Amino acid sequence: MIKEYAIDPELVAAWAKDRKDYKYFWESFEMDKGRFVTQLPKDWDRRAHKSLGRVEDQSQGRLIEIINRLKEVQIKRTRTKDYPGKWHENALVENERFPFHAILVKENKGRHPKLHGNHTLGELNEDIWQVETGKIINRDAKDMSDAVRSMLLLCKWVKFVDPYLCSCSSNYKASMKSFFEIIFSNRPVGELERCEMHTSSLERHKCKPTRTIEEFYSGILPSNGSVNIFQWQEKNPSDLHNRFILTDLGGVSFPNGLATGNRNNIENISLLPKKDWEEFKKIYDLNSKRLISATNSPWNVKGLNK
Repeated sequence: MIKEYAIDPELVAAWAKDRKDYKYFWESFEMDKGRFVTQLPKDWDRRAHKSLGRVEDQSQGRLIEIINRLKEVQIKRTRTKDYPGKWHENALVENERFPFHAILVKENKGRHPKLHGNHTLGELNEDIWQVETGKIINRDAKDMSDAVRSMLLLCKWVKFVDPYLCSCSSNYKASMKSFFEIIFSNRPVGELERCEMHTSSLERHKCKPTRTIEEFYSGILPSNGSVNIFQWQEKNPSDLHNRFILTDLGGVSFPNGLATGNRNNIENISLLPKKDWEEFKKIYDLNSKRLISATNSPWNVKGLNK
């Protein structure tokens, strides 16, 4: 539900020169719109300024603003170095390592099939520009994990929030195993900084004893994975009703929970608005002022699944 773009710094400078292009693309790159840009190379912002050159109009100010906006949705891949050659050659090499959704360049003179040139407001390619911020999926492990795959591959941290995760229901086994397999795999951004599960400690959520929860999740976590489990009591009952996945790249709402459903069950999932994401980050935190931590929370579970 998010897309990662590699964008030629010369194209960013071209957007700044045109007031309409600047406005459109400045508004297009926001967390809750699902478009992200990779940091390629590390000094891409300096290259954009160099491409713009000295100008007497408002282009310089627009370039600064659009660079700042792109940095808000910037993804930092783990590369040992920038490869020698032109920008598009760097992008193509990195694309072979882990594919981007699209590589946008100012001009595609060689008509390379993996480069998209002339990407201005008048030349938009809807096939590569369209991002689904909401979609209907089947409530099976494959559809659920595929829907958030790009987010889980590119995030630095992740929080799984569902009051019934503590129930250790068999319906959570396949879906959580699929999520864990993605976040503890070989990822473009390197190893995950932290993985958390936020759930209830209450009997009405069918909560199992600590040892049962540990055995359940250690059995589906890969051997290189671990998760910190937060169990909460509540001040406000509605705070333990939410079900979603939170990451540093935004969040996805799963209204019916993170468990798989019965055959033909469907789910309407969506990206969280940025203001909601910011609020939920504060709620599901060790220093939460809206929830009461259970006595043993948080605690760490390591994976045993090979």
